[in-house]
Amino acid sequence: MSATSGSFELRPRGALIPPPDGPELVSFDLDAHGEAVVLWAGDGRPVITHGSEGEAVTLAHSAPEWPLVQLLPDDRLLVVGMRSEWRDGAGEHNAFVFGHDGSLERSGCLGDGIEHVKVAADGTIWVGYFDEGIFGNLGWGMGKGPEPIGHSGLVQFTRDFELLWEFPPSDNPIDDCYAMNVIGDDVWVCCYSEFDVALVRDGAVQRWRNDVASAKTIAVADDRVALFGHWEERDRLVIGHLSDADLKPRATTRLTMPNGRRIPEDARVVGRGAELHVLVGLERFTWSLTDQA
Repeated sequence: MSATSGSFELRPRGALIPPPDGPELVSFDLDAHGEAVVLWAGDGRPVITHGSEGEAVTLAHSAPEWPLVQLLPDDRLLVVGMRSEWRDGAGEHNAFVFGHDGSLERSGCLGDGIEHVKVAADGTIWVGYFDEGIFGNLGWGMGKGPEPIGHSGLVQFTRDFELLWEFPPSDNPIDDCYAMNVIGDDVWVCCYSEFDVALVRDGAVQRWRNDVASAKTIAVADDRVALFGHWEERDRLVIGHLSDADLKPRATTRLTMPNGRRIPEDARVVGRGAELHVLVGLERFTWSLTDQA
């Protein structure tokens, strides 16, 4: 990995191959094994491609608006819409599981205001919420409806959408789950408003104070953490070390394209494990924290 003029350059990873008929790329993420999971939509039914070979599955049901995609055990496909309205005494279903043949197997409600969805190695579903999913909107909370499902900011569900665990109340509650990364069964988050870095392992939470505000993506390798993005400096990259109680920054730099140019504003950035994955159009690029001394 090269570094020039105080910056680190992304490494090319190849291009995504769209399914036939050239549908539009709607959602891009990585599964628990680090393989791409992509939702495409066009004039026909939505298609999901996944795995190193880009296996394509045509869904028998339309995808929700603003979908997020993941791979469940046994190659089941999970599609979750970011929004869910509470109406007529029930939460709108926004989570859908599809089989190998694209048939809809089950659906459920994971709440409104969903920012992140990641499936862990054990097959459980981790969901991080933005402020409207925590404080209420679209009929949830706000003195008008039931407490939002995501009121804690971070929730673990079974693959059948049953609630398993919620982020516990504390002096520094989650107001918006800005960044989330799932490594094996461990969950790492960096959340507004204090921006502490937190690790959830076996139901216990460990937190580190952090003065690096507004990062949207997090990568982790042992006791090292990379925080990428900022409200104003969207290509800012901070590399830090976890002490007993604090994240201590070691370098503040920029992440750039391989030619040194800025990452386009419409790029999609995902953190999984120690890597940051950047999608520009259909071209994939990566940067790894493990490559840094």
